[in-house]
Amino acid sequence: MKRLFSNMLNLQDVRIEQQKQLANIRIQSEAFIKDKITKADDANRLLKLAQEAKSLRIALEKCQIIYLNIYPSQKEIFLSLPIHKTRGL
Repeated sequence: MKRLFSNMLNLQDVRIEQQKQLANIRIQSEAFIKDKITKADDANRLLKLAQEAKSLRIALEKCQIIYLNIYPSQKEIFLSLPIHKTRGL
């Protein structure tokens, strides 16, 4: 009878310990998932900015072509501007 009672207490202790471990694993999982979601959101924002920068660069190049067609006498000055020499995405 003592032995049975002792085994029941040990099982109860094991159960409590496993519940603590499970709670700890859940907390770690939530933190991991939150971190991954934050990183994915940051990456998406970065991609959006890169796409927007590319669109702006293309629009700027189209404006440069239009400008050069309208003012061909200013071509040398315009092409020497730093903005024309930069190449991004």
